[in-house]
Amino acid sequence: MSGEFDTLTQDAATAIVTAIATGLVEAVKARLATVTRRERQIDATRDALAAAKTGSELDAVKRAEVRAWAASLQDFLDDNPGAAQALRDLLGYLAAGGAPAEPAPRSQSQRGGDGAVFAGRDIIGDVATSGGSIRKHRFQIFLPFFFLGHAAKQMATHWVVTTVTVVVVAGGVSAGIALTHKKPDAPAPTASASATTTARALPALSAAGWSQLHGDAARTGYQADETLIGAGNVSKLAQTGTYATNGNVTAPLIANGILYVATNRLYAFAAAGATGCSAAPATCTPLWTASTANFYGMTIAGGDIFVTDGEGVQAFDATGSENCTGTPKVCSPLWVTSTLFSPGLGSPAVANGVLYVPGTGDGAAPDVGGAYVAAFDASGKKGCSGTPTICVPMWTTIGVPASTGNPGSPAVAGGVLYIADGSLYAFDAAGSASCTGTPKTCAPLWTAAMPGGGPTTGAPAVADGMVYVATTYSGLYAFGAAGSANCSTGATGKTCAPLWNAPAPYSSEGTPAVANGVVYVTTTGGLAAFAAGAGSCPGTAAATTCTVAPLWTSATGGPTDSTSSPAVANGVVYVTGDGGIYGYDAAGSLHCSVSATAKTCSPLWSDVVGFTIGEAPALVNGTLYINVPGKEAAYAFSL
Repeated sequence: MSGEFDTLTQDAATAIVTAIATGLVEAVKARLATVTRRERQIDATRDALAAAKTGSELDAVKRAEVRAWAASLQDFLDDNPGAAQALRDLLGYLAAGGAPAEPAPRSQSQRGGDGAVFAGRDIIGDVATSGGSIRKHRFQIFLPFFFLGHAAKQMATHWVVTTVTVVVVAGGVSAGIALTHKKPDAPAPTASASATTTARALPALSAAGWSQLHGDAARTGYQADETLIGAGNVSKLAQTGTYATNGNVTAPLIANGILYVATNRLYAFAAAGATGCSAAPATCTPLWTASTANFYGMTIAGGDIFVTDGEGVQAFDATGSENCTGTPKVCSPLWVTSTLFSPGLGSPAVANGVLYVPGTGDGAAPDVGGAYVAAFDASGKKGCSGTPTICVPMWTTIGVPASTGNPGSPAVAGGVLYIADGSLYAFDAAGSASCTGTPKTCAPLWTAAMPGGGPTTGAPAVADGMVYVATTYSGLYAFGAAGSANCSTGATGKTCAPLWNAPAPYSSEGTPAVANGVVYVTTTGGLAAFAAGAGSCPGTAAATTCTVAPLWTSATGGPTDSTSSPAVANGVVYVTGDGGIYGYDAAGSLHCSVSATAKTCSPLWSDVVGFTIGEAPALVNGTLYINVPGKEAAYAFSL
C-alpha cells in the first residue's frame, strides 16, 4: 500500500505543520483525533517550532516536521487505508476555517547569487546553491483562500491548500545535444488568441490532478475527483483558455493545479489563468520553459516533472524555481541520465518513488536502452552522482533479442509493472523477483500473447484485478492481472492467455479507459464500451478465450479515425478524433437508441473545432484540457 497515498500524506503533513505553527494546536488535536490519535506528535511539533530562534531555523524545523508527519501518516494509512477520506476531510477542515487565510502574495523575486526564490509569505523548501550544483527542493506556497473562487465551494471533497498552478508543454523534434551540455534555446512565441468563443473565466485552482499519462500509473483514464461537470451540464462546456506553444503539442498533464503539455520544449503555464494570461477567454504565455529534444513522454511526481526524449531522461523542478533563470524564465534539469541510455517512444510512469522509463526493446544491452523498461530513483539519489547529477538505472527489464522499436508506455499497479509490445509482459515493480546480476536485470513474472497478433502502441490499463490491452489490428484483450487465470508454466516460464477478446473492428492505437465496471476504447469508427471484469468465458485450465460484444458504441456523427485514449469523469466519457472532442454518457443511457441488439449513443456535448485533436484529454476540477496539434496549442473548456 505504501506510496498509494504519497500526495495525500505530504499535503496533509504540510497543512498540519502550518496549522500548528499558527497556534491552532488544540483544533488540530480535536480534528486529528477523528482520524488517528497523534497528541504527542502534535505537542512535539509545537515545541520544536516554538524553539526556533531565527527565520531560517524555523524553515528548517518546518521541513523536518513535515517529513516526520508525512512518514507517520503514510505508516498509518498503510495499516488503515480506509481512513484516507477522513484525512481528506481534515484537509478540508483546515482549509475552510481551521487555519486562517494568509494575505495575498505581494511580491515575487529571484536572487541570482544563491538561487533563493521567494513567492508570497509561507514557503517551505530547500534552496539551490550557486555554482551550478543541482539539489532537490520542495516549495509549498499557501495561497489565500479568496484566490480559489468556486473551488472553495468544494471544500468537502477538494481541500484548498495548494501549490502554485502551472502548465508545462514538452516535445517535438530538434537537434540532439548532449544532456550534460544542453543550452536553453529561444523561448516560445507569445501565445496568440485562437477561435472566438463566449467569454468565460478559467476556473480557480485545485488540489486535484492528472499527473501521469491517462491519469495515473495504472493508466485507467479515470478522474475520480471530478464533481463539477457531469452528464447533466456537460452540454454547457465552452472554451475558456488557450495555451500556445511553438509546435504540435502532446497530451496535457496536471499536478498541483499545473497543466503540462509538450513540443520541442517543456512549457509551464498558469492553468487557472492567474499569471501570464489575458482576460477571459484567457490566452496564456508560459511561466517558464525548458529545452527538450525529440520529445517522447513525461510524468510528474514529488514536485518534479520527468521528461524523456531522444537524449535520455531529464528531471525538472515542476514549479520552475530551482535551476531556472532569466526573463522569460528558462529552466535546466535537476538531474539527467547518461547519454548512453536511450528511452523508447512511450511515456514514463512513477510509483512508490520509482521512475519507470520505457526503453527501445531493440535487443541492445538493457542498461543502454535495450530493455523494455528501466527503473530510476525518482529523487535523483540512488544510482546518481556528479555535478551536474547523472543517474543510471537501478535495474532494467530484459529486452527482446530482435529489434521491435517498442512504442509502449508502462503501467504500474499492485506491485506489478506491465508493458505491451505485441505481447503483454509483467515484471516485479520492486525489481526483486526474477532479478539477477550486476547491473541488475529482471525477467518477466509472466507473459501473454495476443492470439490475433498486431502491434500495441498504447499502454495497458489496469483496474480491479484485470489488465486491458488494445491492439492495432486484433481488437481489445482482457487478462487477469495476477497472472493466474488462463495461465500455465512451461520450459520458457509462465504464459497466460486472454480471458476474453473484443475483436476487430474494436481495434485501437490508444489506451483503454476503465471506470465503474466499464472499459472504453477508441476505434476507427469512434468509441466502444464493454463490460469490465473477467467475464463468463468457459475454460481456464485449457486457456480458453471467448469473444465479447460491446455494451454500446458511438453513433454515426461522432469521432472518426480516433487514435487517442478516452478519459472518464463523473459519468461522462470524453474522446477526441478527427474534427473535435466529444462527451458521452458513460452509462450508455442518455442520447442512446437500440436497433435489434445493438445500442448506439450520440454525444451529450461536442466541440467540432475543425482540425485533428490527438492523444488523451484530461479533466481536473471542472476544466477539460486537450492538446490541439493543428493549432500548436492546448485548449481549456469549462462551464
